[in-house]
Amino acid sequence: MSKDREFNRKLFWTFGIIPRKTALYKEAFTHNSLKERHKHEDKPISNERLEYLGDAVLDLVVAEKLFSKYPFKDEGFLTEMRSKVVSRNQLAVLGKKIGIQPFINRSNQIKLTPQSASVMVGNALEAFIGAVYLDKGYKDCKKYIESRVLERFINFEELEETEISYKSRLHKWSQKTKKEIQFDFDLAEPGSEKSHSVNLSIDGEVVAKAKNYSKKKAMEQACKIICEKMDI
Repeated sequence: MSKDREFNRKLFWTFGIIPRKTALYKEAFTHNSLKERHKHEDKPISNERLEYLGDAVLDLVVAEKLFSKYPFKDEGFLTEMRSKVVSRNQLAVLGKKIGIQPFINRSNQIKLTPQSASVMVGNALEAFIGAVYLDKGYKDCKKYIESRVLERFINFEELEETEISYKSRLHKWSQKTKKEIQFDFDLAEPGSEKSHSVNLSIDGEVVAKAKNYSKKKAMEQACKIICEKMDI
C-alpha cells in the first residue's frame, strides 16, 4: 500500500474525510519546526498558512451557527460566545477529541510543555479545517464543522454559563499577530495579606496594570483591561 493510500485510509477512519488533494492534509499536519527540512523547496511546507485560513473559516461557521441559534441575542453576547467556542483552550480540547494529535508531524528536536503541546494541537485543528475548506469548498466544510465538531463536542448551554478567560483570548490574539506577551509581578506589598501587582507587556511595552490578592486574578484583570481597550 502506498504512503498516500495509507494516509488517506487513516484520514477517513479518523475524520470521515475522503480527500481529493492529499497534499493539503499532509501540509495541515506539518508543524513549522520542520521548515528547515524543506528550506530548499519552492514553498517550504508548514501548516501556518492553512492555520490562518482555517481560523477565518471556523470563525465564520461559528458566527453563522450562533446567529441562527440565538435569534434574539445582541452582538455582545454573540461575540463572547464565539470567543468561548474558538478559544485557544477549547481548540486544543476539540483537536484532541477528534483525533488530531497522532497526525501531527513535527521535529523531535523541539521540547514540548503541556501548554505548547496544546497550542500545537489547536493550531493543527485550524490548519485541518483550512485544508477541508480548500479541498471540499465552503458548503461541505461548513457541514463538516457543524456535524463532526460543533454538534458532537460543543455544549452551547454550558458555554453560556462559562466565564470567559481574557487571558486565553489575549493569548490567541498574540498567536495570530506574533506579538510577545509577558507578565511581570512587583514585590508583594507589606502587610498581613499579600497583594500582587502585575504589569502586562506586549512586545516589551507595558500596556496594562492590575492588582489582586490572587496572582491568577490579577493577570486576568490585566488581560481584561487590554482586551476591552483594544477590542480583542
